[in-house]
Amino acid sequence: MTHIAFVGHAVWDHIFTVPKLLAEPGKWVANSFHCRPGGMSANAALAAQRLRAAESPAVRLAAPMGDDKIGRALAGDLRAAGVELVAPCVIAGARTSTSVVLVDAQGERQGHNVRGNAQEQAPLPDETWLAGVLALQVDPRWPPGAQRALELARHAGIPSLLDADVAPTAHLRALAPLADWVVFSTDGLRAWADDHSASLPSLFAAACVALPTAHVAVTRGAGGLIWRPTGQAAVTWPAHSVRAVNTNGAGDALHGALLLALAEGLSPEAALRVGMAAAALTCTAQDFGRSQVWAMAGLA
Repeated sequence: MTHIAFVGHAVWDHIFTVPKLLAEPGKWVANSFHCRPGGMSANAALAAQRLRAAESPAVRLAAPMGDDKIGRALAGDLRAAGVELVAPCVIAGARTSTSVVLVDAQGERQGHNVRGNAQEQAPLPDETWLAGVLALQVDPRWPPGAQRALELARHAGIPSLLDADVAPTAHLRALAPLADWVVFSTDGLRAWADDHSASLPSLFAAACVALPTAHVAVTRGAGGLIWRPTGQAAVTWPAHSVRAVNTNGAGDALHGALLLALAEGLSPEAALRVGMAAAALTCTAQDFGRSQVWAMAGLA
């Protein structure tokens, strides 16, 4: 069986919907509450799993978590969704990462994360983790694991993608040259450049120069994205117009859908359009599947 693989962070999210995000202290009433798996790589893996066809590659996740109560719930939900967890994924005696995420009436979010220590205790990926893998995504939350996975993928000729969200500059600078696709968030690009004052176009141009052989993109939420295909000029694409109810996980959905589409043999442009459609539909908080994403991407 063939797979796509995700290596990085998994979190147990406690999600509260609230009338609005507040800065002042006090006690407030939330509209609703639920728990679900989160984290960059876990979210991307779940998005890819949601969009699989019967003949699509299976979804594999290497995201170390603890064997505590939160970790057992997280692992159980991921497996129930059909995601294969690569062993050793649940680390004995370790703590699992957890977050509180507040989502307001406009779909904007505010997150507070407590990082576990499972990644510090987990063994690094080896060749068996990439057996049968057609494409790989990593995130910067587990830098040694991500670097090792990218090195193995490059040696094996497996296409790879870095979800370049906010992280220490040194981590992003070490990982980005190893990936075939580097997809920055706006804040991730500023973190990579270690520059929070320069214009986004100038930072993007610098990233393209520094990463000449990669597909480089920066996502801008409702502002769409900028993409520099390998060896070509950059293009700007608008975001799909949708009513955003919850933006939590939209970027992760883009990455997971993009990786799945690449593994299924779509062109880079078509695969990125699939990713953008998945991100837009995720913001609507409505139930959707492969057919809706492919139709929005103009591939139906």
